[in-house]
Amino acid sequence: VGVANISDVLTDKVSPFNITDSMEISYFTEDEVNNLITQYEEESGQIFDEEVKQKIYFNTAGQPGLTNAVCKELVEKQCLDRSKPVDVYTFYKVIDYFSYKRIDKNISNIVAKAKEYPQFITEILFNDVEKEFNIYDEKQKYLYANGVISDNKGMVDIPVPLYRKVLY
Repeated sequence: VGVANISDVLTDKVSPFNITDSMEISYFTEDEVNNLITQYEEESGQIFDEEVKQKIYFNTAGQPGLTNAVCKELVEKQCLDRSKPVDVYTFYKVIDYFSYKRIDKNISNIVAKAKEYPQFITEILFNDVEKEFNIYDEKQKYLYANGVISDNKGMVDIPVPLYRKVLY
């Protein structure tokens, strides 16, 4: 069970019969991210500015591992005084930390996979022309299976703004 198993099958690296069970973990919705933070606020007494909640969702796109890692960094390393809310300044400090200093497995994996097709990623990031999503294109299939790109209404997209920032 796991993402790596599905990823390998989609990229034709292993037999599909090696998988005993699979489970897709979808990204959190904005409501689910807000609910998660609200539950934490109620249990811990640590309040988040409403703008911070919105920015967490916007920057992580609800990617579960990344959402939780950003929240954990905010409350366990940055905002230790529970009498003060988690503010926007501290949030941006954490985003910069994730972008330039932290060795995060999730982000490192995205960067490593993107580096395998640098020209394609560069075209997505810096060209004004959109690329049509095509799962039968080997580059796209590989990058899609590994969470680097997504299908956004038939066009290739980097779904997580924090990934996009790091890839820049």
